[in-house]
Amino acid sequence: MRIDWKLLGAVLALGISPFITQSTESLVMLVLNTLLQHYGNDYYVGAMTIISSVSQVTMMPLMGLTQGAQPILSYNYGAGQFGRVRKGYKLLMRYCVSYAFLLWLSFLLVPQIYIHLFNSEPHLVSTAVPALRIQMGCIFAMGVQNGCQQTFLALGRAKISLFLALLRKIVILIPLACILPLFMGVNGVFYAQPVADLLAASSTAACFAVFYHKHLKNAGKALREET
Repeated sequence: MRIDWKLLGAVLALGISPFITQSTESLVMLVLNTLLQHYGNDYYVGAMTIISSVSQVTMMPLMGLTQGAQPILSYNYGAGQFGRVRKGYKLLMRYCVSYAFLLWLSFLLVPQIYIHLFNSEPHLVSTAVPALRIQMGCIFAMGVQNGCQQTFLALGRAKISLFLALLRKIVILIPLACILPLFMGVNGVFYAQPVADLLAASSTAACFAVFYHKHLKNAGKALREET
């Protein structure tokens, strides 16, 4: 038995994308907490800790949907079943967008329910509730962001998936979190998240629209013409 380095490289390329995506979370939280301590106080840092926990828990079903769809999309793409890939992608997006929209609606209407899951201290709750509303103000866009980004990964486009993940967190979110507080005070740190979500989701959707037309729609037509 010998290692197939070409195959191993392809496997590592697919794995490095989610690895870097998850590892950058620590960098983002470090920057945000430092800014909140500078422009605010310990209550804002505590609020961010709670919001981060709420985000991780509530986004798990969305990640489960995208990760569960990956092997199905991958298999059919490799088998040349582009019609099934398109059908699977549309179904995935339907559920991702629906879940993200319902999540956004609940954050808007009853944010205190999520905060009380982690802390009930009155002053911290009064700080965290409006902060949660702000930070999750465009969470509905994450249905598109996650669905398209993970579909890129499922179809073997790890570099594109990695770029889109870093675009949201490193290129957009961190600079915005540093700039907005200069004009908006401590709330600018929280506003950076929804702006980054919306910009990143728009960019991801545009990239996938181009990819879809070039690699799925046209490939399906060519395959039908050959048969």
